[in-house]
Amino acid sequence: MKPLFTLFLLFSFFSISCPAQLKQDEPSQDIENSLLWKISGNGLQHDSYLLGTMHSIEHSFLLSIPGFRKAFHTAKQIAVESDYFAFDSSIRKTSSQTPRNYVFMPKDSIYEMLYNYNDFQFVDSTLKTFSPNYSKYEPIFWQRRLVDMWQFRKLPDIQQGMDRHILLLGYQNNKKIYFMESLEDIGQKCIRLDSLNYSSDLHYQANILLYTLKNKELTCSSFDTMENNYRKQELTLLSLKERLYKYTNTPDNILDILKQTESLLIDTRNEEWMKNLLPMIHKDSSLIAVGAMHLIGEQGLITKLKKLGYIVEPVK
Repeated sequence: MKPLFTLFLLFSFFSISCPAQLKQDEPSQDIENSLLWKISGNGLQHDSYLLGTMHSIEHSFLLSIPGFRKAFHTAKQIAVESDYFAFDSSIRKTSSQTPRNYVFMPKDSIYEMLYNYNDFQFVDSTLKTFSPNYSKYEPIFWQRRLVDMWQFRKLPDIQQGMDRHILLLGYQNNKKIYFMESLEDIGQKCIRLDSLNYSSDLHYQANILLYTLKNKELTCSSFDTMENNYRKQELTLLSLKERLYKYTNTPDNILDILKQTESLLIDTRNEEWMKNLLPMIHKDSSLIAVGAMHLIGEQGLITKLKKLGYIVEPVK
């Protein structure tokens, strides 16, 4: 879902583009690089498939993933992260509603207090191109808007993304449709993540916003690198945890926020999703399509399935 993915990108941005001293490279996790994985064994009567997607990639890329056509046609059931179409409808209905109180600047704070004169002039002139009333909102509000806009700049129509297309194909081919989480689940997680990100110090938010505005090309290049790694099916290079822990100058309070964010966005959701995934694959052949970063790592779906005795192998 886009709100969680936007927060996910914000988390990525902290770890890939904030200036800091790097540690020496640590070995990446021992896992084969593939976007599509076959699940078998452990009493399963039918093979199922686990597909790692990227929400900002166009759906035509699906045809280049080895084995995707076979996996889709074999599967009797399709699962995606959530009901994207219902979500899109709810966004249109709520877009005119007043934002939550925590996105607004405290009454005793103004942007001029957060910058020196030259930096303020730069931030002020830039943000006014987005909104004359930008100063009503905390800096993190605009930083997230920018990250979201730049990440999806190559996919102007979200309906053309991979995940929505898989859901559409599922409906068109009369597949049984499952959702790994409800819209209510997503809403609750967004509120919890907001509480983490908006709780950070205003001066730190201001510095992150300034850095974002001054480094658009670097930011876009970082996201392009992520997309290129995905297209090359190099899953281990997508690991946010590995990138995050290469930085030694991240303040402890921000590092704590990032760890909590990662736990909620990845680990907690994976644990919850396993409760839905297991009954599905034992019922019938299934294709489970979720963000690729949910597949990898010690808390990833691949490792969780293997620990339970399933055979999970890459489709080449």
